[in-house]
Amino acid sequence: MDPMPERVWLENHYRTRELFGAESDHAEDYQNAISDKENLFRQILLSNFPELYKLKNSLAVDIGAGSGYVVKAFDNLGLNGLGLELNPNSPAKARALLFDVEVRNCNLDILKTSSVSIFSIFEVLEHMTEPVNFLRNVRSYLKEDGLLIGSVPNYKGLGSYIFGKNSIALAQPEHVIYFDVMTLQQTLIKSGFEPIFVGPRKPTQVVIGFGLRQWILKNFGRNAITRSTSSCLGQLKKHFAYPLFNFFVERTGKLAHGLTFIARPIKN
Repeated sequence: MDPMPERVWLENHYRTRELFGAESDHAEDYQNAISDKENLFRQILLSNFPELYKLKNSLAVDIGAGSGYVVKAFDNLGLNGLGLELNPNSPAKARALLFDVEVRNCNLDILKTSSVSIFSIFEVLEHMTEPVNFLRNVRSYLKEDGLLIGSVPNYKGLGSYIFGKNSIALAQPEHVIYFDVMTLQQTLIKSGFEPIFVGPRKPTQVVIGFGLRQWILKNFGRNAITRSTSSCLGQLKKHFAYPLFNFFVERTGKLAHGLTFIARPIKN
């Protein structure tokens, strides 16, 4: 973004605005997100890092924890999940949803150096005015054989072409840095990480949202009819609207909604 907002201004903005990723007060609305993160972690760890998967109770930290659903996914896998979030409403939100997870309103400095086995940073880097310095700081708390997992909006995603300046990738004033595959790879490398995977990943390779389902539930309440309508709309989108777009993404690697990344610290 140009001009770039001041870091202090942004941090105050995140502390006072509505909590990211916590729009619903109903735990059931987060179950798909929890399941998706569980499947992602399980796939990554079992396929590539079984030694980390076997480390039950090892520390796994989610930065920008929001409602705490990623921490819940860590806990479900037997890891010792911890969420860090600038917004002071985050711990109370996690408790209200009965996730039974630990989410703290604090920064990284509560952690011990080289104490974390897994860091997750989903939809965080695009909020950082200095992402390289931020990742270098994260790396200092990560074990030598630890793992970094995260995602960012794709600057070259389909939504950018459809919605232009109103797309999620360019959301202002929150998103101040924009990434594509190449710039994300270079950011990781400059920060002292070895990229293992950078690219689109199912099931959200393409996302086009107009908020219709959320509008129905909000304005007509939660009952059998609205829940059924919302579910049907979701299935229609999944099975009829997205397959062709997702096929294109799988074949070309282009137009994905977001980019997932997996990286390990470069050993000195």
